[in-house]
Amino acid sequence: MATNKKVSRFLAVALLSVVGLTACSEIVARPSDYKEEIVSFGDNREVYNNIMSNVYDALREGNLPSDVLNEVLYQYAVSMFGRYNKLVGPSNEDSLLSSGVTLKEAAASAESADHSVADAFIKAHHAYWSVNSNGDRVDDSGDVRSDNGNVASDTEIKILIAKWNTIEDRIKEKIYTEIREGAYSYRSQFSERTYLVSLYAGLEKVADYNSLNQVTLASSAGYFAPKVFDAKYDYTDVFTQYLHRENYQTNYELGEDESGSTISYIEDSFIKEIYRELLTEQYLLEETYNTLGRSYARKVNIISLSTKEKSDKSAQYLMNYFVNNVVYAAPTTADVPATRITDVNGDPVSDNRVGEDQFIALSDAYKGIYNADLSVLAKNYLENSQAFDPNAEIAPDYYIGTDYGDLMEEYSKIDSNLLITDTSIENDFTNNGSYLKEVGLELKTRNLASTTYVTKGWFIKNGGLSDFSTFRDRLFNIGVAGALDNFKPEEGVTLDYDQYDRFYLDGADWKIDTTRDFNSYVARINGSYFLKKPTSESVSSKDDIVFYNSDSKTYYLVQIIEAVSSSKFNKNPDAWNYDRLRENLTDPNEKNPLAGYVNEVAKILAENDSYVTLAQKHWLEKMDLEYHDEVVYDYFKDNFPDLFD
Repeated sequence: MATNKKVSRFLAVALLSVVGLTACSEIVARPSDYKEEIVSFGDNREVYNNIMSNVYDALREGNLPSDVLNEVLYQYAVSMFGRYNKLVGPSNEDSLLSSGVTLKEAAASAESADHSVADAFIKAHHAYWSVNSNGDRVDDSGDVRSDNGNVASDTEIKILIAKWNTIEDRIKEKIYTEIREGAYSYRSQFSERTYLVSLYAGLEKVADYNSLNQVTLASSAGYFAPKVFDAKYDYTDVFTQYLHRENYQTNYELGEDESGSTISYIEDSFIKEIYRELLTEQYLLEETYNTLGRSYARKVNIISLSTKEKSDKSAQYLMNYFVNNVVYAAPTTADVPATRITDVNGDPVSDNRVGEDQFIALSDAYKGIYNADLSVLAKNYLENSQAFDPNAEIAPDYYIGTDYGDLMEEYSKIDSNLLITDTSIENDFTNNGSYLKEVGLELKTRNLASTTYVTKGWFIKNGGLSDFSTFRDRLFNIGVAGALDNFKPEEGVTLDYDQYDRFYLDGADWKIDTTRDFNSYVARINGSYFLKKPTSESVSSKDDIVFYNSDSKTYYLVQIIEAVSSSKFNKNPDAWNYDRLRENLTDPNEKNPLAGYVNEVAKILAENDSYVTLAQKHWLEKMDLEYHDEVVYDYFKDNFPDLFD
């Protein structure tokens, strides 16, 4: 790693030449037209403040220092990760950082049979190197490389692909947040047309709606159909449910040439911010990697069903139905019944494991919006659980006690007879006469569709899931991590991955034994993992996975998808980390998850302001900046005083 200082110092010079932070004899360097007039009238008239210095000074005294910081950090990030694609890069197109292979081209090579482009790219960008604790580049066996490093290791190829996928994921997340939080919806329905027209009017580089509507599928029915932000979708679905990506970024697929594109809203609006985030995360990866393993990160699906005053048993009945009939549904395959839950490689065999889709369907059943959008699963739960009574024996409009049922019963109190109508409810549904009650009902139904009782995703112990005190401490216990990935696939050893599952095959019949759990924290049921109640440590039962908070009268079910530990994040080739634990898996989406999981956890930790500041200070020290503007100098000195000791 002796060359790293030389590389970073060389890159720092390149960066400084772009933003103008070069050394000079004066602390304030002014532009040549500093004292020139802003507007010339061709005569001798004098106009107050008609001088360029007012513009420059306003810029310097406004956001200039923080803008300079952001630009410096972004360009340094480019030096580490490579340019995202040919449309973005350093501000100065003549910069050395603007040339060469892009990350997109390298990722395309990494995903293909020919890794030569990716190999060269990785060699030039040490952020993708596989290194030991001393920072030395190592091969897949953990040995320090003594060759020229021209060929990337398999681990480095995975790191590169994971980084590209991380950026793609961030793009979806950021644009989804933008459309959800922006004023692009009318009557609770998002309109891509409104969003696109707004961006185009703001001179953003997006597709021209007027031209688009005439020459593409935008003229066909449904292309710009307004949509509710349905809770069954999240940011990962933004380009399949809400936006057409080609209207904001063209030729975005790996292998496509984007160099001639005039549509670059995604590149212009999100890439710099994403790169600065990645820079903070890279600090964690390089300088405090062990923090990631000690984060107790968990990936979970959580369903929360609260008891209602008018139907005090519905939440309990629905949860019990779900546990007994869905979670404890006997393993099945295409050849019913199944003969295994998991094969000898650790791959799933049973095809009815509980997952995110089932949790979302349970949430939808509790909401009870009984219309064409209700999924088959949710409809089955609603109709078969007997947790709610239909309002009619034939073709019910709603189920009494569901959220939608409560809404409909309120709606039924509105009457055309002014003498008996409930005026307060009528005003609520009509917004005090602003629209018809039918419109109000539709708006409230749309708002209900956008709510969910499911909490899902990655969370860490420090601050994560703070609203779930009922089980939070138990979820982040080290015993949870021990119960997942407890098999070590050693060569020549046949493993029974199902030995700790509550289901076992007795002849041709599946039976349940709740004492087969690996430990007292987690129950494995048909291949899925669920958090157990503390009372279940001595006595196990089928319902010991259902939590109940008597204060809030809420029932919880917690499915654990992943549970991080220091050992699972250990990069030593001899360690039983995620990649080694799952090396026998055949599904490419499940195999070798370490690089992707590391990025997920680093993202959460990097949202902490203290880590952001530490990372900025760290990288600025690497750059060894010199300043020529007093405002910029003062800003950096105030915010990073250690740089000036």
